[in-house]
Order: sequence, then structure tokens, then C-alpha cells
Amino acid sequence: MLACEVGGVMADETVSVGDRLIAGIWREAGMPLTLQSATSENWTAVDGQGNCTNGYGKRMRLNGRLTPTLLFDANGRLAGMQASVNTTKFPLYPESNLVPVASKGLFMQDPLNDDVWSLTIHFRDVANVCEPNQAETPGSIGDRFLIRRNNTFESIPLTADGNRANLTDLASNWFEGGSLSSSEPANQRGGCAPTHFAFPGSPGMGHHYWGNITSPDVACEDAGPMFLLYDHSKLVAFGLVFAGKNEKFPTVNGLIPENASTPGNPRVATSPPDSLWETAHQPLFPLFFSKNKNLKCAANMNKFNSSLEGGDVTVGTIHFHLQNPLQIGCDVLPQTTKTVGKCADGTYPWCRDLSWPVVLGPNANVYETPNCNTDGMVPLCANGELPNGELPTHKNTIKNLMKLTSKGKITVKSRKWGKTKAKNASKIKKLKKSKAKKGKYFK
Repeated sequence: MLACEVGGVMADETVSVGDRLIAGIWREAGMPLTLQSATSENWTAVDGQGNCTNGYGKRMRLNGRLTPTLLFDANGRLAGMQASVNTTKFPLYPESNLVPVASKGLFMQDPLNDDVWSLTIHFRDVANVCEPNQAETPGSIGDRFLIRRNNTFESIPLTADGNRANLTDLASNWFEGGSLSSSEPANQRGGCAPTHFAFPGSPGMGHHYWGNITSPDVACEDAGPMFLLYDHSKLVAFGLVFAGKNEKFPTVNGLIPENASTPGNPRVATSPPDSLWETAHQPLFPLFFSKNKNLKCAANMNKFNSSLEGGDVTVGTIHFHLQNPLQIGCDVLPQTTKTVGKCADGTYPWCRDLSWPVVLGPNANVYETPNCNTDGMVPLCANGELPNGELPTHKNTIKNLMKLTSKGKITVKSRKWGKTKAKNASKIKKLKKSKAKKGKYFK
């Protein structure tokens, strides 16, 4: 269970960066959203006193862990975070992609520890962070996403133009990981990881935008230390990608994650136990990059094998979700008029192109979305369910759903009957003949 505070429905989606801060993909950890919660969960003040520093707020860390360092305002609300490293264990550029602000990078020296350097992100007004009695916005952790560059800030757009995350307002140093359009060649499509991409119920990531990665030939130390994730025209998450050399890793004390070089493991930095850094492995396409954009310098990343070319390159990542990670669809086409009903969360279902190159987990057939332009096909909701409308009538779709249900992989659930479930094909047939058009949906 995530130890996080969601805070309810956002007051105004157009001006909210999100309603949560959840770290991790393979092991998720909810961050406290109030100073009171942080204190009760044993987070302690970086300065030892809990003073509010102008421009930053009250900085809190957990058990000596440097990333994330959480920033709280004078009202005790989460106002931002820092990604910090000890440079005696994980050095700055050119031994990593951590570039100081003096060299036009994002990292600044900690005022309390010369060895610690940090990248800072703000969710609220920096100028008023130490001003008490500010107005509350229930269900929101802030109304902006700012990346600090010393005393200037890069403002990241919270919404995109259209459903394909066409970010015309994004600065020129951010580059799309791949195209979502089926009209593009296959090697140019990708860069997005939807909910269920690893296994049913796995959190999604969204459509990746990478900092400073202009081509697959960019050196790992020149690649940006952050990526942005968009879905359904919104910023839904962001991530850290700290690349190092000589098998150095950005954990506390530079400890290497257990089984870090083994592809297919949980990929979680379990040493020390409270570390949130995860180790990525190839292939990074199509989920992170399209095939034609996959970084060449990272071909042997996290193998911890200096006998291989680039085998001593390390890449530590942490994803931070700002919105529900179980409703990320990587969708290409909007809903058509042939779809009846809304999803359980109140939104309309979307469609994915059949040529989309992602295979979604062991029960992939459950989550494959039919073409919205095909008669009788019903698209899935972002969480993998059918909308609360008619059942699909296409005979192949019905046959496939019956087959999966008979094997116990999915069930049929009725909103009206509540807990009623049909576990075999014969019951599906009865539902189809009787009340299938009155609100049944597969789950």
C-alpha cells in the first residue's frame, strides 16, 4: 500500500500540477504531502531546526537519503523537491551528466554541505514559499512545474496541444522519445509506456520527452538528467536519469543496487533499503525511445562490466508520478461516436492504433485495444477496462473474451448486480443474450 496522501479531486485541473507525488515504477513509494505527515514518517529537517529558507522552504530528508529532498512551504504543504547526490561518491560532469549551473546545467551546491549538489523543482510560487496563511487548493500539490537554474527558472507546460502531446511551448532543449503516429515508419514510433506495460496493473509512464538528447549519438554525460512524461495532453509524471562512469551509482554512499546488472530483475536499488534509485536495462525501445533514437552510449549500461564497450556506464532512474499512474494510455486516436458509455473514472475511452509496437504484459490480449474505426469494436479505458456501455458485438472479440474468461484470466462484472461474476463462457452467452447491453463490462 502506498503511504501517500492523494487529497481528493483536483480543484481545477487546468492549473494543477497534480494531486500526489509517487516515486518508483518497480517499487512505488508515496511521498508525504504535508510537513506534519513527513514528521510523523520520520523525515527530519536538513538544517536540524526546520527553518524556512527563502526561495526553497523547509527542506526534509528521510534517514540520510538525499533523493528526494522534499521542500515544504510555511503552511506545511509540499512545495517542491530536490534530487541530490554526494559528489565524492558520484562526481559531477564530465564524469556524469550532472552539470553545474555555472556551466549552464541544473545542479547547485548545497549551502550546508559542499559535497552535496542538487537539482531543484518547484510546484508552488517560489517568492511566497515562506509566507504563511496562503490560500489552500484542496487536492493539488501546486499550480506549476519549475526547474531552477540558479535564480532563473524553466517553466514546464502542464498541458500539451492536442492528444498527442505536441508540446509547442516546451523549450528547445527537450526532445520527443518517439512518435505516437502510425503514419511514421516503425523504427520512429515509440517512446511511451502505458499502464500494464510490464504486467497487469503495472504503473504507466507516459510519452517521454528527454533533455538534450538530440540524436542517438549524444554522449551519456551530455544527455539531460531529467525526462518529462505526458499523457492525454497533460504532464502526468517526470523522472531523473543520472548517468555515470566507472561503475559509480547515485545511491547514498555510492552503493551498487543488488542484482543491478541482471535484466529482468525488479531493478530496484535495494542497498541501502530506503534507496529509490532503479537500474534500467536495454532494450529501451519502444517504451522509452523509438528504435532510431535509442542512445548508443547506453548500449551496455548497468552491466558493470568494464570489458564491454560502455560496460562501465551506469544509469540510475527514478520516476515521480504527479497523477494516477494506473490511467496512462499512450493513446493515439480520440474516442469515436461508435463508443457508448464512460469509463469508471468518468472519462471517455480512447483508442490505440493496432500497429502500436508495445506488447502489454502476459495477458496482452486483455489490453489490446481494437481499432475505433471498425464496426462492432469497443475501445478500452485507460485502466484496461471496457467502458460502462455495450459489450463488443464483433464475433472474434466475443470469442476471444470468452476464451480468456474460461481460463480464469478475466471476469465479467455487472454494475447493477454488484459482486456478481461470470467465470465461464456459458454465463457470458447468457449475459450477452439478456442484459449485456445494460451496463456490463469486462474487468
